Amino acid sequence: MDDGGVREVFSVGLVKEYAYCPLYAWHRLHSKLAEGVEPTPSMEEGKKVELPRIADALNLPHPRLYEHCLVDEELGLRGCPDIVAGERRRVVVEVKRYPRDARRLGHFMAQARAYAVLVERVLGGVEHYVLVVGERVLTRKLLERDLREVEALVARLRRLSASPQPPAPLVDGRCFYCDYRRFCPALPTAHARRAGLVVV
Repeated sequence: MDDGGVREVFSVGLVKEYAYCPLYAWHRLHSKLAEGVEPTPSMEEGKKVELPRIADALNLPHPRLYEHCLVDEELGLRGCPDIVAGERRRVVVEVKRYPRDARRLGHFMAQARAYAVLVERVLGGVEHYVLVVGERVLTRKLLERDLREVEALVARLRRLSASPQPPAPLVDGRCFYCDYRRFCPALPTAHARRAGLVVV
């Protein structure tokens, strides 16, 4: 049977990882090491977030879905947004329990945007998406350009998945916390040494 038309379906989590570091996403797609990566303490703590309490605090409309999984095979995206609230005028919420540096929220916002696009394409009616990071609440209106940005990210992931060669690295302080720092081809570079990054 010819399955040439079957498209790979990526998780919204992988979209977030790509926005954080394309090389990290490449490792997740290509490395068998990914199978042994343990959840971080912040991931484990994040599971303890009381989503209904947050929905009440944000005064979100009803009905509410919590961690309801959706798949859009045409786009090639799947995921389980933390909160989808409302029916005709939906709000999609991604929650991060702990505060983060405001300069380091780009990949989380990419995740929230991807969830909003997924919900819009599968259920429809999304007006806003919200990123909750600790006490900070960032609200964005879902625009046509958001849909285009997410489509472009998924297309980049598709190319990344098909490529046996890793992408150019982003080498900075985040490398200290990377699951792949011992194996990453980026770290032995002179740039990494100048940045004070050491392969442990």
